[in-house]
Parts: sequence; C-alpha cells; structure tokens
Amino acid sequence: DVGLEYVFNKKPPEDWGHSLFPEHERILSVRVPGCLRPCQIQTGTMDNYQAHRGIDTGWFWLDESRDMCSEAFDVMLSRLRGQPSGTKYRTLSTTTPNGFGWLYRRFVADPVPNSHIIRASTTENPYLPPGFVENLRAQYTANFAKQEIDGEFLNLTAGQAYYAFARTRHCGQVTIDRLRPMFYAMDWNVSPLCAVYGQHDSRTCLVSGEIYIQGSGRTADAAEEFVRRMAAHRNKSVVIYGDMSGANRDTRQDSTDYDILDRVMKAAGWSVEIKRNYSNPPFIESIEAVNATFEHGRCVVDPACKRLITDLEQVAWKEGAKVLDKSNAELTHCSDAFRYFIFKEFNANQKSGSSAIFN
Repeated sequence: DVGLEYVFNKKPPEDWGHSLFPEHERILSVRVPGCLRPCQIQTGTMDNYQAHRGIDTGWFWLDESRDMCSEAFDVMLSRLRGQPSGTKYRTLSTTTPNGFGWLYRRFVADPVPNSHIIRASTTENPYLPPGFVENLRAQYTANFAKQEIDGEFLNLTAGQAYYAFARTRHCGQVTIDRLRPMFYAMDWNVSPLCAVYGQHDSRTCLVSGEIYIQGSGRTADAAEEFVRRMAAHRNKSVVIYGDMSGANRDTRQDSTDYDILDRVMKAAGWSVEIKRNYSNPPFIESIEAVNATFEHGRCVVDPACKRLITDLEQVAWKEGAKVLDKSNAELTHCSDAFRYFIFKEFNANQKSGSSAIFN
C-alpha cells in the first residue's frame, strides 16, 4: 500500500543488497531505497517462545501479547542485542487487555522504566463499516464491551460467573412450538450426564428443558430421553451442539458421541444437523456470551430447568485463577452445555479490534 517492494519466504533479489540469512523461511525482506541491504524481519509464533532464544535483534513486535506469559516477553527482551553501536533498541506490543494480569502489573500498576502505554478504542477506528461498534455493544455485556471495545483493564474472573442472570427476570414458562426446530446442547461428562434443549431464532433463546443423569449415564440414554419427551413434536427437526470432545473416538468403539446422537434421533424419525465446536470455545468469551444473552433480554429459561438455573446462580470463578470453581461436582455441567450452544449461535463472531499498545 505504501509502495515498498518486499519478498517473503524467499531470498531477495541481488540488487537489493546482501541478505543476512542463509535460509529465508519466515523471513520478510523489504527493499529500503538508499540502503546497502534490505530490512529483514523474522516472523513466527510464540507458541514455543523458547525457540527464539538463539536470535539477536534490534526490535520486536508482539501482537495479542495477552495470550502470552510474562516469561515469553522476557525471552524476547533478552534477544535485544548484537546490533551496531548506537542502536536504540525498541519493543512494541499490541493487545486487547485481559484482566489484571502481567501486562497490567508491568505497564500500568508499576510501569517499567522507558515504557509507555497508548490506549485505543474500537470507536476510534475510522475504517470500520457503519454500525460495527454498535452491533458489538448490542451483543456484549457492559463489562465485556469495556474490555474488548474500549480497551479497559477489568476483572472478569471474580465472583459469580453468570452474573447477568436473575431468576426473577429470566425465568418463565416456555411453550414449545411443535412446528419449529429444536436445539439440543450436551456436555459429555459421564456422571452427571447433562443436556439442555429448547428453541431459538436469530435474536432470542427459549430453554424449555434439561436432561440430568447421575451415575453411569450414556449418550444414547440422554438422546432416548429427549426423543421420548418430544414425542408430540410434529416438525421432528433438531440441531445438536457440544464441544470438540464429542467428536473423539476411543479404543472401545468407532462411534463418537455425535454419531450416537445422530443415530438414535434419526432412528426415531428426527432430522439431525450437527453444529459442533471444532475447538473448545474460548473460556471467558463463551461465558460472557451467555451473560450478554441475559443482559440484553434475549433468553428465557423454563423453571423446570432446575439444574441449569442452579448453575447460573451458583457457578463461580476460582479465586485467583481464570477457571471455574469445580469443587462441587454437581455444578457447571448443564451451564457448560448451554454455553457451547450460546457461543455458537449468539457470540459477536468478530473481534472488536480494541487494543492497548506498550513500548
């Protein structure tokens, strides 16, 4: 866009000047007018940050550093060396905040020397299409919007996980329309084995029932119970949701949990569509998606869903950790099934683009 010539993953032309690398995989080479050699940038991921210990560099830029640990940043910091005398070493990090973690402690609470933070909101981006930010705010909770859109540091992992749910506001009698498709969302735990089901459209979700089997519950047992309860349904169409573990096979059988649901329901005359998550939903984001459906009044839970309601009222964050408190073995399972469905159908589906920049 700015008119610079560059090559990636291959050796630059000889007339650009001498290349410093014998191999050019993951190397971005940019021709700089008036310079004796190209500017060369090594690119890569931080999945294995230890692999970067062997390089010397004059600067680095880490994107989405919220997903890295502080040691990864320190490893890269130690590689700022080996450059010509007088080099002013620089680092740049762009990210959306994520709670009061190492980035907050290091650059906000007690800033390291020679560092500076620039806060930017998605609303300041002039290149977004009309209504983009408004659409995000309509789908996020107020707190999540402050983090993802406005770039604020917030603690989203303390106290009640599903804080936006209120029994007095979000519980009510749900009547199933026997001509409309059903949704069926499952948590693949063995004991208890849990599923929630109901109906939805693009704006609202009605949870009409739950299945909760203690002991050695089987996926087929839950499917058969759903079919029995929905015997009067005339449309007999269901969409199935769950996390990635439902697609796992083991040494005892070739069928996955999704295969079992598909087989049992089709045998009972139902048409089946499967919308599984091919990777487990992002933890905090999926919980905030559930909170957003309640905060914006898009979900009603039938009082018959006692286990799900208990989860929504009692599931809490584990103190000092970004995980749910699972000390009560009866909690989290129904709400896990519910959030798999919600994240698939009611999440914002787009990154907000808000960021904080550290250098």
